Amino acid sequence: MMPNITKGARMSGLLVYLAGPGDSNEHTDQHVIAGHSAILGRDDFLGQLDRATALAIAHEVDLPRKMFGTKVERIAKGKAQHAYDSGTSSTVAVLEATEDINVWHCSLSLRAEEGQLTDEQWAQITGDFMEKMGFTATASGAPGARWVAIRHGLSTDGNDHVHIAASRVREDGTVVSDFRDWPRAQAVCGELEKKHGLEILESRQLSRQDRRSNASVPTRAEIEKATARRGQPSPFHRGAAAPRTRRGGTDDPGPERAEPNQAARVQLRQVVAETAATTGGPEAFLRELDGQGVLVYRRIDETGRMTGYAVADRNDTSRTGNPIFFAGSTLAPELSWPKLNAVWRARATPEPAPTEHRERTDAVVTRLETTTAAVRAATAAVRNRTEDPAPIAAATQGLLSQWARASERQSDRRDVARVSWRHADAARCAGAYGDPTQAGRCAMALRQASWSLSVLRTFTAAGRAHAPTMDLALAVGALLMELAAWHEQSRRGAHARAARAAADGCQQFTRTYRTVDLHGRPKTVPSTAVTPDKVTSDAPTPGIHTNPAWRPDDHDRGKGRGPIR
Repeated sequence: MMPNITKGARMSGLLVYLAGPGDSNEHTDQHVIAGHSAILGRDDFLGQLDRATALAIAHEVDLPRKMFGTKVERIAKGKAQHAYDSGTSSTVAVLEATEDINVWHCSLSLRAEEGQLTDEQWAQITGDFMEKMGFTATASGAPGARWVAIRHGLSTDGNDHVHIAASRVREDGTVVSDFRDWPRAQAVCGELEKKHGLEILESRQLSRQDRRSNASVPTRAEIEKATARRGQPSPFHRGAAAPRTRRGGTDDPGPERAEPNQAARVQLRQVVAETAATTGGPEAFLRELDGQGVLVYRRIDETGRMTGYAVADRNDTSRTGNPIFFAGSTLAPELSWPKLNAVWRARATPEPAPTEHRERTDAVVTRLETTTAAVRAATAAVRNRTEDPAPIAAATQGLLSQWARASERQSDRRDVARVSWRHADAARCAGAYGDPTQAGRCAMALRQASWSLSVLRTFTAAGRAHAPTMDLALAVGALLMELAAWHEQSRRGAHARAARAAADGCQQFTRTYRTVDLHGRPKTVPSTAVTPDKVTSDAPTPGIHTNPAWRPDDHDRGKGRGPIR
């Protein structure tokens, strides 16, 4: 059960909306199912809700606040600071940023797969919820605040849910505290899921370390801007018109090395993670980000030492036109400046990449084979639990990032990068990104082998490198499946699904490139089979050249044009 809390100033406006048809005419059978005794004691409030009844209920819920003249306000600090920076006096800025939040609105929603509850079940759940949130009479003798729970059918996505509209003012004129009401509501929902036999959210089953390892989630505004790039309607308002383009005034899909049309936070996380995995130190890391057009803010202390950084997409701006920066630690825990430096210090210096063509090809094949051997050793360690799988998951993510960066052809890079993006969430678990020097033998070997591969900078999965690349893809797919099984056993369902999705991507990669020959050229299959009895002198047998002296031109050998897709 998922709570969602909002606060406002007009109780009448909220109840009229809940009793109305909704944004997409999805509201049906609007009626009261629970509430304060002042509401449930009125028989005229218990039938089908209409606008007049909704206004009457709003008046009853809001009556104590009006009688005592209690003000429930907060100062929007960001708004006040912006007004002050624009030249407004501090007094006027604070007044303009003061908001009335006497209305407390919370929706409780179930997943569509859970089905529907009865009105009696929802009444009991909402009563327990409001008691634990502090809106009912307390043990110290403070009276409760007035509230009402309204049900109006399923959402547009099929979720059974209920809305609670409450006044922040108690019957004696005092104010109900909303301190940390969001985390308190999540904790209360977890208790009620067990008490009433509801499905327990997967995120509540994660350990604290696992929750802290997760990456930040894009906000609603960030998702709105991402959908605007595609010219699609907002995912939050069904039937609404397509939103405006990005506030920066462009409709680009985002950074080149990121997943197109994702929120800026997600794209920057992908770019920064891949760049960190494929560079050997702070200077190269910052130089690569600058070269990719990412804006980088460097935080320098009094001694001139760099202590942190923040990044921004130059086309992702605020209302005032300023780029929106994200600190590395807010993108993902493992991208904080101290953790990145710890990883760079733990890396051994690999042999430099050869420059001569034949020697370079030999180095590509050798390092691919070495990396594949390290992947298979890590797979056995995860399967037999001879080593902690968490650092291996992190090392696997580094391998995928380095492999994606080293892929020369755009088609190669796209396929491998997609696998990397899918597995990124699976790699973020408790113990994955700890001290790299304390990782197990297989994790360190995998990290070092993949790093030596990335030093080659670019190579193509064709020619002599074709078969070793396919072996590597198959080995990585097997490792990802073992990691998925480990996540499943550890009750991390979302991590397991992400690992399986990445494994499916490896399988798709090998399926796509299995149809090319040793030189990377696609193996063509005739659309119409020619049987021997139908072959004539004018129809040469497919694959058989009529000129016996034919042989591949020397300039065609080993070039590896790759599959045409």
